[in-house]
Amino acid sequence: MYCGQNLIEVLTWAQLRRNTVPDNIPCDAFELKVMTMASALKKSRPSRRRAAIRWRRIPQLAVVVLVVTGAFPAATALSAAAATATTAWQNGRFVVDTPGVVRRSDVVLGTPNSAAVQSLPLGNGSLGVAECAANGFTAQLNRADTLPGRKSPGQVEIPGLTTLTSAADFRGTLDLYTGVLTESGGGMTLKAWVASGKDELIVDVTGAKPDAPQTATVSLWSGRKPTAAASGVTGTLAETWVDNSGSGASQRTFGSLGAITAGGRNVTAAVAGPTQVKVSFTPNPDGSYRVIAGAPTWTGGNAATTVSNLFGSDSTTAEASLLASQSSWWSAYWANSGLLELNSSDGSAQYLENLRTLYLFTEAASMRGTIPGSQAGVADMFNFSEDKQNWNPSATWLWNQRTQLSANMSSGNFALNIPTFDLYLDNLPAIETWTKAQMGGAPGACVPEVMRFNGNGGDPAPGANAACSQPGSPNWNALNITSGAEIGLYAWQQYQDTGDLSFLRKYYPLMQQASIFLLDYQKVGSDGLLHAVANAHETQWAVPDPTTDLAADAALFPATVSAAKLLNTDGDLVSRLTTAERQIPPYARTTTKRTEVLPPSADAGGTDILAYSYEPPAKIRNGENIDLEPVWPYSLIGDNAGDTTKLAVRTYNARQFYGGNDWSMDAIDAARLGLADAVRTRLISITQVHQLYISGLADLQTTVGTEPYIEQISGVATALDEALVQDYDGLLRIAPAWPGDWNVSGTVLVHDRTKVDVQVQNGTPVTVAIQAGKTGTESVRSPWTGQSVKVVNGSSGVVVVQATTAAVLNVPVTAGQSYLVEPVSAPTTSLPFAQVTGTPATAAKHLGPVQIGLG
Repeated sequence: MYCGQNLIEVLTWAQLRRNTVPDNIPCDAFELKVMTMASALKKSRPSRRRAAIRWRRIPQLAVVVLVVTGAFPAATALSAAAATATTAWQNGRFVVDTPGVVRRSDVVLGTPNSAAVQSLPLGNGSLGVAECAANGFTAQLNRADTLPGRKSPGQVEIPGLTTLTSAADFRGTLDLYTGVLTESGGGMTLKAWVASGKDELIVDVTGAKPDAPQTATVSLWSGRKPTAAASGVTGTLAETWVDNSGSGASQRTFGSLGAITAGGRNVTAAVAGPTQVKVSFTPNPDGSYRVIAGAPTWTGGNAATTVSNLFGSDSTTAEASLLASQSSWWSAYWANSGLLELNSSDGSAQYLENLRTLYLFTEAASMRGTIPGSQAGVADMFNFSEDKQNWNPSATWLWNQRTQLSANMSSGNFALNIPTFDLYLDNLPAIETWTKAQMGGAPGACVPEVMRFNGNGGDPAPGANAACSQPGSPNWNALNITSGAEIGLYAWQQYQDTGDLSFLRKYYPLMQQASIFLLDYQKVGSDGLLHAVANAHETQWAVPDPTTDLAADAALFPATVSAAKLLNTDGDLVSRLTTAERQIPPYARTTTKRTEVLPPSADAGGTDILAYSYEPPAKIRNGENIDLEPVWPYSLIGDNAGDTTKLAVRTYNARQFYGGNDWSMDAIDAARLGLADAVRTRLISITQVHQLYISGLADLQTTVGTEPYIEQISGVATALDEALVQDYDGLLRIAPAWPGDWNVSGTVLVHDRTKVDVQVQNGTPVTVAIQAGKTGTESVRSPWTGQSVKVVNGSSGVVVVQATTAAVLNVPVTAGQSYLVEPVSAPTTSLPFAQVTGTPATAAKHLGPVQIGLG
């Protein structure tokens, strides 16, 4: 490989097949990322996560496309030499222009988003909408509770808006701060939003010809059998069905209800066909009109009454009144979210900031219902392809929820995790029944990695691809036994981050029952240690002592002990877990060839790496870096574990799977290991390969599909938060893996609702503030190694930690008070003040081959 103004790299087929593109490419200005159509993977099995190791053979050399990460336009040019450090800390608070910062990430349309794959997301958490300009205005309505297929309530069309969207002066913006899409063109304007407090899409139009007849429809499609009805000014499409086919069916009734009405003159509704209802109307004398489409929860009943109660007087209520409640909800949401503002001279930091903010928007717009709005990492609530669904829409893959759960906690949006926690807690009795039947009579909960919404793991027949099912082994998730530990640990982390004891009391059974199962399934061997044959997630099947299992034990057992003691319960379980903690085997080591097991003593040689299991050469089935699970999400190895950290870094650098899927956790692992350069390169690379939709959403593969995925931008959000602030082991780390050429100002939530405000400018932290959520002692790793550092009260300036060069500062804090950690040579309060602010986006953004919005 060689570097210069123009770069080229040719890798042989053998190199591509081995997936050995190096992580740290020795180039000053650019990173090369190989992409080839040969990497498009065929859907060859019913597993959610395709391995990035099956390539279509192409003749001779691989055809290479270079992605040059330094080539995108700069959104804000920075001059390190001329820059003057400033701080946003003033009068005891971190001053952020929240609307300005959020609107930096608005999605701008310079041309109409006429294709379905260009749809933009709107939603209120229980009703999601994918909107595009096809046929003037098209919006697919989506809900998560139309199970088992997550069927759409219908698509809305307003053909009269073709005048607007076909105009030469067309312009559109999705305002993330209010959740309102605005468009203009040809003398007309449009505002569209999903109401924050009820499940209806509102479209307000001005500038129409007052006497020109208009129509709006809501439609279903072939295969759907709704009851179409019209009464007065409202049309409805109501359909119910019973979940009674396939293994594990719940026998419950589900359904969908799509409705439409309008505000204008001479409004009438009619049935236009077996799968379509239509409203016809004339605009108001001033050329304005309103269309409202509703899609509430539906399992049967009187559709007309239900819709009448939903719509109320909304068709004639003043727009300002409707938007007031909309703005109120969203402004409160953003005010309580930890925001980050990023800047770099090449524009990459701004782009990733946009993705993180878009994640916070789409998550709030899709994860406030009774059922999680995402399954298998898919953004189901913004589906644009009728009823076409990726994977199994009746099931949830916990692996693909990881980064959503994590990013929601670090941004302070804890409520968005409740639908996921409730899914597992409400189904706990069913999971325990499934475990006893499928896992040899074992007690407790083996939570199926692929879990149907009613708590079972799929087809229990021998050899079938069920999860947590000994009769189904060997198979993708048959002996994947750590999902229960994962969901239990996420509940424990949310308790730690909120300090909410009632929350812990409610969700403790997830920890309890997962622990009971693992204690039973793993048996003490002749060496006095716990052993079991299980899956290394989906990557190795039925192997001895997978690293995932050992990490799950080492994280879950002490957490469950701590939780039980807090709740003053389960004394016997505490005793058993305390004993079991001493019986967990060490992680298997191996060579980079992964052909043999090495003992822990091999660490001294400095060449070994962590293995997937105690059978390193077992067949590889998927592209998961299971050897890095102790780093994240299990938080057992970080950047301060001495030789163990070195072992983990060697494992990271020798990892078998480099990127590969939109859920890749490379950047998160890099952040935990303090590898700032890798954080930058991996975030840019995965974005350029997978973020294929103008909404900021991604695809699992490298071409657009039938619906977008949310897991890539949730991974971006998680990695950025981890790179800026960490406290997973009780030590608060500031910018532990923050790229040196990215400036940042922002807030990350840590334990006990404590907020940490950080500004890094030109590679140096200039503001470090702790807004304490609990009284106690905060252990902080010095952000300025070797320098004299002090800590003062953020409001009064009173010194609480005298100047010291210690590596760790023990800061006494009081709930409700703020504290500044500052270098003695450059106190924060001596810097010029400049609030964190921004201006609304005015154009589409680009990062190499991908973009947000349309130019």
